[in-house]
Amino acid sequence: MSEKSPLFISSMELLGHAVELLELDDEKKNKFIVLHISNAVELLLKDMVIDIGQSIYESNNKNTIVVWKAFSILESHGIKIKHRPNIEMLIDDRNVIQHKFGYPSRESVLYYIEFVIDLFRACMHDHYSIEFDEIAEEYFSDNGMQLIGLGDEDVFSKVDAIAKYDMLSAISTAYSLLEAKSHELLGHDELSRPVMIWHDKRFYSLLKLIDPSVMENKRPREFFDSIRQLRNISVHRQHHNPEEHDQMLDAGLKKIKTLYNAISDIPEEKIAKVVKNG
Repeated sequence: MSEKSPLFISSMELLGHAVELLELDDEKKNKFIVLHISNAVELLLKDMVIDIGQSIYESNNKNTIVVWKAFSILESHGIKIKHRPNIEMLIDDRNVIQHKFGYPSRESVLYYIEFVIDLFRACMHDHYSIEFDEIAEEYFSDNGMQLIGLGDEDVFSKVDAIAKYDMLSAISTAYSLLEAKSHELLGHDELSRPVMIWHDKRFYSLLKLIDPSVMENKRPREFFDSIRQLRNISVHRQHHNPEEHDQMLDAGLKKIKTLYNAISDIPEEKIAKVVKNG
């Protein structure tokens, strides 16, 4: 694959246009976003098939292969797509939209875009030595760059961009950043990190190192439980009416940002003692 490949260019253009549609903040555009990003994934996979020297046409030379065939060809050459389960779900939703007139939710659209961006980034880096971040500005607007987590050094720029369209998704994304930072400080990797960061008792020891005013002078567990509650609302949104939680969500997002910055500022030697002593 090359950034000059027609299939690759088309896949990036579709991805860029999908993000442009998201920026319009129009629920009616959600179905077209899903159609665009699913098509972008198909083109990316077909381009990868071509790159290993395989034809993307069926034996009749009239139709191109489907995603499942692309998976099979790539795997026969030792190339496994770790996002395959997500892609399968995306394609399934795409088929529902095409044949049964489905209407995807905003949170589903944001979820799909996030993993598709990760898919593009991983495939480009791992197999073709192309960095997604270096060419993204050719395909995305400034605001679109923020929505996919680029174009701004502020770690929460993506969260703020998402918050304009869906506050619950912004809360979920911000919580994930907080959890990832906590894993980093406590020395977790993909194999050792707990299912939930608070399952590691050292996490609350970490929180005890920050200024109590950051946690509204509450006990660490009590303060963090209020953040967990917001995270649970965002994940199980089908059981909640977001409009009933507007003020709480705004305040909660600020809580998460403040806590993230506070633990990031803990001196390394203090963190080392927590990690060592447990």
